[in-house]
Amino acid sequence: MQPDPNTIRNLLKKTAHFDKDERFMATSDLITEFEKIEGQLDSTLQTPVRDAIIKELDDVSNDVQAIACRCLSTVVKKFNVEQVEEIIDKLGSSLVEGKMELRDIYTIALKNIIASVPDDFGQQISRKLIKRLLPGLKKTKKQTDTEEEKQE
Repeated sequence: MQPDPNTIRNLLKKTAHFDKDERFMATSDLITEFEKIEGQLDSTLQTPVRDAIIKELDDVSNDVQAIACRCLSTVVKKFNVEQVEEIIDKLGSSLVEGKMELRDIYTIALKNIIASVPDDFGQQISRKLIKRLLPGLKKTKKQTDTEEEKQE
């Protein structure tokens, strides 16, 4: 069963509301709508949903960030593999190059996605994630090596 597209679009508008409680409730309602879906979400809704939820990970409210992480773990089960790859790519990039204070949120979101993603997406998702995270690990290693050299 597919939810009414207008319901999803209205909830997506509320995820950008100025009031953090409205954003939280809209995301919670999205989770409820996604749980009703058998199979995949309509492909025309996947990109707007993906973008809205990823944007909420950067929200000033910790509660909104937390519900966005929870929503991602639900929504990846209802998306096609290309959309999940895009989410992984954006989160991996944000984890490596994004704001330091949000890295915990990006890590939690990635952990939730990895735990929830359908098994048949595994190879594609792992390739995308490794491609994003390895440069970050190398960068961190270089910084650590440089700091150790300074101390000697």
